[in-house]
Amino acid sequence: QLQLNLKNKGKENMSEDFVTSIGEDLVYSNGDLIVKTADALSGKKTIMLYFSAHWCPPCQRFTPKLIEFYNSMKDHGKHDFELIF
Repeated sequence: QLQLNLKNKGKENMSEDFVTSIGEDLVYSNGDLIVKTADALSGKKTIMLYFSAHWCPPCQRFTPKLIEFYNSMKDHGKHDFELIF
């Protein structure tokens, strides 16, 4: 798990370098929704980047637990973080 503190000269906004490195658009897991990276991550205190491989046994075990954690946090009103997978 990688957490990035996205502060730019004391202001809570994303740097252009970060958005460029992630990409200008994000696609939701169902593939139906595309949003601007800066919009999706605006106001988030924590951005988690998760890299995984479908063929990796530890990843196969961990990914469902991560999704469960993510959904549980969102269901309990915790909206100041986002996970990019």
